[in-house]
Amino acid sequence: MIKKILLYFVCTILGVIIGYNIYTHYSFSSLSIRAVPLKTIDDFELNLNDEIAEIKNNDKNQVDNESIDDVENVLNKKEEVSIKNKEIVLNEDVDQVGNQDIDVALNLDVPFTSQAPEENWDQPWQDACEEASVLMISSYYNKHKITKSYAVSEINRMIDWETENNWAYSISAKNVTTLLNNELENKNEFEMVENPTIEQIKYSISNGNPVLGLFYGKELENPNFNNGGPDYHTLIIKGYTETQFITNDPGTKNGKNFLYSYENIMNALHDWNDGFVSSSIPVVLMKK
Repeated sequence: MIKKILLYFVCTILGVIIGYNIYTHYSFSSLSIRAVPLKTIDDFELNLNDEIAEIKNNDKNQVDNESIDDVENVLNKKEEVSIKNKEIVLNEDVDQVGNQDIDVALNLDVPFTSQAPEENWDQPWQDACEEASVLMISSYYNKHKITKSYAVSEINRMIDWETENNWAYSISAKNVTTLLNNELENKNEFEMVENPTIEQIKYSISNGNPVLGLFYGKELENPNFNNGGPDYHTLIIKGYTETQFITNDPGTKNGKNFLYSYENIMNALHDWNDGFVSSSIPVVLMKK
């Protein structure tokens, strides 16, 4: 009997020891912490609180980092959109001549007159497109309104001056340049530009300076012209759209803001060339 009691007591002691060791070495993996002996329970609670705080900090940092990433992504997207919008604006609102910006659409407020202000198309009015073109540009720079009576007076005055200098009715680009600069008193001096490009013409206009073009008139294909148009003609290029030049064409009473395609204008540009207009070089007059 005593042996049984001793055996029971020994087994109990062994069970307690084994159980205690198992307890002190059991891992609470779900909490990511390790159990400690009961004698260090205060340490256990402290460690547990530290780990929870660390987890919270890690979660907070993760959230903060995600928030920062989101903000940065938003800012980057805004910057990308801003750049994209700027590129769209640049592509829609300007072309380039070298490093120069050009507006996409522009129309200068150049006053208009027909070369026959009183609708009398006999001479000298039939060939007065050069004088009418010069008058439109000089009135633009001098901020002068063109009335019918003023146009008649000024065109006649220029023709009289030309006659005194032995000029004929049709005037070459060189002489038109002289006439124009005289009318402007050389304050806005113009020069001849041979073989101009569309971009050069647009750039001049975008800087507030209309362009005087000289043409083989029949290639302009203006439906308002009689007999297909004159052999030699001048007009003012004062604006442009995406595909067309805006002109003041003195060869018709309907010439204010008359639209010509880029192709029409560029193909028809020609100097007087002693009457051999269609075979001469393309030329315009531009402000220096």
